Amino acid sequence: MATLRITLLAFGVFVALTISEISLRCFIAQRTPAELKRNYPPMFEESAVFPYRLRKSFSGRLTTKEFDTSIRINSQGYRGAEVSPPGERVRVLALGDSFTFGWGVNEEDAYPRRLEAYLRSEFPDQDVEVINGGFAGGYSPDTYYLYLKTEGLETRPDLIIVGFFIGNDIDHPMGMEDEWREVDASGFPLAIRSRYFEVVDNLWVSKMVPLRYRIPVLSRSHVFQAAVDSFARVTSIVAELAKRDQVSETSPFVDERPSIPYIYQEVYPERTEVAVRKVQRLFIEMTRLANERGIPIVFAMLPPREQVHEAPFDKSQGQLDKPQVIFSRFFQEHEIAYIDLLKRFREEGSGKELYYPIDLHWNRDGNALAAELIAEYIKAHYAIAAPSTETPLSAAFKRTRE
Repeated sequence: MATLRITLLAFGVFVALTISEISLRCFIAQRTPAELKRNYPPMFEESAVFPYRLRKSFSGRLTTKEFDTSIRINSQGYRGAEVSPPGERVRVLALGDSFTFGWGVNEEDAYPRRLEAYLRSEFPDQDVEVINGGFAGGYSPDTYYLYLKTEGLETRPDLIIVGFFIGNDIDHPMGMEDEWREVDASGFPLAIRSRYFEVVDNLWVSKMVPLRYRIPVLSRSHVFQAAVDSFARVTSIVAELAKRDQVSETSPFVDERPSIPYIYQEVYPERTEVAVRKVQRLFIEMTRLANERGIPIVFAMLPPREQVHEAPFDKSQGQLDKPQVIFSRFFQEHEIAYIDLLKRFREEGSGKELYYPIDLHWNRDGNALAAELIAEYIKAHYAIAAPSTETPLSAAFKRTRE
C-alpha cells in the first residue's frame, strides 16, 4: 500500500510538473538558454580591436515581454539602410551605446533616424543623412573614442553627436569592465576588450555563466528557471529587509551593490572620481580629433529612467542631478559643445512614460523626444550648407552661436 501511495504521489508530481512545463513554455516562456537565443539577435562578431563589432548584413529580431522589434545591420556595420558614399550628402555621425542604437524600437523609431527626419524638415534644401553609430565599436566612452579615431572620422561626417548615457557611461556596479590591451604613447587605448563578456555564437554573453544555465537538463526547463527567478525575488526582498534592520555587513543577504548608485552619491568614492577623470580625458581627446578635421562635435547627455521617473532608491540620500552638474561644468570650462536632455525629459515624463518600465531603455516617445531636442539644438547653434567640393574635409555645419 505504501509503495502504491508513493507511486501515485510521484506520478501526480510528474503530471503536475509536465503540465506546468508545457503551460509555461506555451504561455509564459522563461529565460532558458534556448529562449534567450531565440529572443536576442545574434548580431555581434569578434574583433581584435573592439570588445565586439556589429555583424555586417545581419537581419533578425529582438523580442522581450515589452517589445518585438526588427534589427537590420547594413553591409558597412551600421543599423539601418546602406550609407551613401562620403561627400554625396550632408552627414551626421551619431555615436553611443544601446540608447543610440535604438534598443527596443524599430530602426525608423531610433533617435538617429528620427533626428535625420527632423533635420531634413528643418533644412529642406539639404540632403541630410544620419549614420547610426550606436554599438558600432562598443558601448562606453573608451570605445566611442577608439571607433571615432580609427573609423568614424573616415566616414567624413559634417557633424558628430556623441550620445553620453549618464546611467552607465561614467561608473556603475558593472563599470570599469573594459581592459585596454594596448595603449599609445599618450595612454589612450589602441585595443579594448571586456573583462566579463565575450562573443559566443554571435551573442554577447557573460564569461561567468550563471549556475542556472550550467546544470544539464534543468537549465532547459521552464519550471526550473521560473523557480530560480522566484527564489531570486524572495531573496531580494529579504536583503532589503535585512538592510532596513541594519544587519551585519557579513550577512549573506546584503547586496554588494551600493544602496545609492555611485554617480549620485554626495561624496564620490575614489573609483568614481577616477572614472569621471577618465571619461573627461577621453572627451577632450575626441574633441581634439574632430577639431583637427574642422568637424563640430556635440555631446548629448542622455538621462536614465531613474532621473526622469521614479528612482529605485531613496532620492533624498543622494544628488540625482550630480552627474549633469559635474559634466556641464566640465564642458563649459573646456568650451566643448553639449546638450543636457534632463530638464525637458522630466517635463515631458511627468505626463507620459518615456522608458520601458522593465527594460529601462527609451520607448518610441523617448527616442522621438531625444531626436527633437538634438535637432532643436543643431538648428539654434549651426548653419548648414552643402559640403565644399573644393575642400572635401570642410564640414557643412558651421557654428553660429555659442
